[in-house]
Amino acid sequence: MTDAKQTLKITTLVLSTYIFFAGHDTIAKILVLRGHEPIFVVWMRFFVMTFFCLALLQPWRHPEQYKMEFGGLHFSRSLLLVINTLLNFAALRYLQLAEAMSIMLSMPIIVALLSSPLLGERVTKQRWASAFFGFIGVLIVIRPGLGVIGWPALLSFGSACGFALYVIATRKMASSSTQSLLLYPNLLALVLLLPVILIVDKISIHLFDLLLFVSFGALGMFGQWCMISATKYVDASTLAPTMYTQLIWMTIFGWVVFSEIPDFWTFIGGGLIVLSGIYLWLNEIYTRRII
Repeated sequence: MTDAKQTLKITTLVLSTYIFFAGHDTIAKILVLRGHEPIFVVWMRFFVMTFFCLALLQPWRHPEQYKMEFGGLHFSRSLLLVINTLLNFAALRYLQLAEAMSIMLSMPIIVALLSSPLLGERVTKQRWASAFFGFIGVLIVIRPGLGVIGWPALLSFGSACGFALYVIATRKMASSSTQSLLLYPNLLALVLLLPVILIVDKISIHLFDLLLFVSFGALGMFGQWCMISATKYVDASTLAPTMYTQLIWMTIFGWVVFSEIPDFWTFIGGGLIVLSGIYLWLNEIYTRRII
C-alpha cells in the first residue's frame, strides 16, 4: 500500500470512528431520557453488538481467527469497556452532549501519561504540548469550582479514564485479529452484566425503543471496528487526540436533536481542544510518524 493510500485509510478510519461514536452517544442519551436505566441501556448495547458480531463475523467459519492469545487482558479490556460505557451513559442524563464530550477529551492526557510506562511508546514534546492545551480547553468548559456542571463531571472523567485504559489495552493486543478484538469484549461484557440485569425492575421496550437499540448497537459496533483497525497503523498516544473531532459531531447532534446550544465558554474551550488536535495531526503527518 502506498503512503498516500495508507494515510487516506487511516484518516477515514479515524474520522468514521468518532462520527459513529457521536451518533451512538446521542441515541444513548435519548434512551436514558426516555426512562431506561443506564445499566439496562449498557447491557442492551452489548446484546445488540454481540448479535451483530455473530451474524456478520460468523466466527464458527474461521475459528483460527479467534484464538484468545491474551486471556486476562481480554477480560480486563471488557471490564474497562463496561465501566467506561456505564459512567458515560449515566453522565449523559445530566450533561449536554458537548459538555460530556469536552470532559471525555481529557482521555488523551491519560493516554499520554500511561502509554510510555505501559506500552513503551515514545511521547514527543509535540504530543505533550497538544495534550496540555487540549486539557486547558477541557478546564475552560468545566470551570471547576464555579458550580457550572457539578458532580456529573466526575462521571464523565471516570469514563475518560476507563476509555484511556481501553485504548491502551487495545494497542497492547494489536497482534490479535480485528475480529477477536471486536467480538470478545462485547460477549464478555454481556455475560458480566447479565446478573445485574436479572434484578432490574420494570423493563419494557416499545417498538420505537427497539429501533433505537438496534441503531445504537450498530453504530457502536462500527465505531469499535474502525477504532480497532486504526490502532493497527498508529500508536495509542498518536491516535488518542483525534478524539477531538468527536466534539464537533456531538455539538451538532446536541443542537439538532436536543436543542442544546453550548455557551460561550464551551465554544472557546472546545475550539482550543480541536485546534490542539489539528496541530498534533499536522505535526505527525509532517514527520511521517503515522505512515
